[in-house]
Parts: sequence; structure tokens; C-alpha cells
Amino acid sequence: MNAETLRQFFPEQYAELNNVSILPTLNTSVVAARNKFFHDHKDHYVSYQMMTDPTGEKIPVGQCLVFAEDGHGEQALFFVSQERYEAKVTPFGYVVDEALDEKRVLL
Repeated sequence: MNAETLRQFFPEQYAELNNVSILPTLNTSVVAARNKFFHDHKDHYVSYQMMTDPTGEKIPVGQCLVFAEDGHGEQALFFVSQERYEAKVTPFGYVVDEALDEKRVLL
């Protein structure tokens, strides 16, 4: 395994072997960035799936239905503005804003 692979996917081992700190960014370590993201949002719902309905029959036009889970394993569905979802989604998921996003059902 080369140093780049070790740093990207095993940041703690890389840091220990090289006596360095790894910044949790996508450029330095995908795994470190992902771990930081989920640590920072452990008390928020984060999407892991979303769907739309272009006909508007099941999901209102301009909205998406977001399947999300919080850091404690609770799952729920939310209606989210499709525009806001597309603007705010990250490589690790969409962080639900419970003040703006309508909670539909606890799973």
C-alpha cells in the first residue's frame, strides 16, 4: 500500500507512522473528512437517500422526499425543497434542517 492510499483511507495509522496530523478534508483524507462530518452532525438527521416524483402525485413538485438517519440510529422521512437539497447536499449527505424541512414519518 502506498503512502497516498494509507493517508486517504487509514488516516490515523498514517498520522501515527509519520508523526503528523491529518486535516479532515477531502483533499487530505476522505475517511478523516467523512468521520468529521458525521461527528459534527451526530445530533442531526443526515440523508442517505432521496427521491422525487415529477408527476407530483406522491411528492409535491419542487420537493423531494429525503430518507435520513441521525447519529443515534433514528430514521425519518422529510419533505425538502429540491432547490435547497441540491444546493446543500455534500459528498457525505444532506443535513436536514428540522426548522425548514417537514418531518413526515419516523421509521
